[in-house]
Amino acid sequence: MTMENQEIIRVQRVLMTLFISTITLSVLMALAFVTDIVPKGLLAGETQSGFLCMSLMELLTLFVGWMALRLFKMKKVHDDLVGRGAAALQKWGVLRLAMLDLTLLFNVLFYGLFNHTTFFYLAVILFICLPFVYPSLNRCQSEIEA
Repeated sequence: MTMENQEIIRVQRVLMTLFISTITLSVLMALAFVTDIVPKGLLAGETQSGFLCMSLMELLTLFVGWMALRLFKMKKVHDDLVGRGAAALQKWGVLRLAMLDLTLLFNVLFYGLFNHTTFFYLAVILFICLPFVYPSLNRCQSEIEA
């Protein structure tokens, strides 16, 4: 096994850890709100704040979902992935997952705090995006090839 293959495997494990931990954390957060471990709807009366958060998260979710799915197709990113290999894969892979994951976690959090189903549906949109960026070893290797 070459040094480059070992580096790709290491990066794939980092990305997979980030991928799985975010899904686990978001499911646990949702369960905490649904089972009333954490009181649901703490900010339900804040209609103005809720509307502002909802509008922001709708725009952010749509942008982040599109950007995360298209990121590795952009010329600058693709050239970096092919040129630098595993180092670029870690940089761009973590960025792509962080964009999706942070937006997902905020949607789940706002769903519990505002008790508004729009945030739940936005989280579902991001959950649907996740399989398309699943960091399998084959995908990681193919992303850095020309």
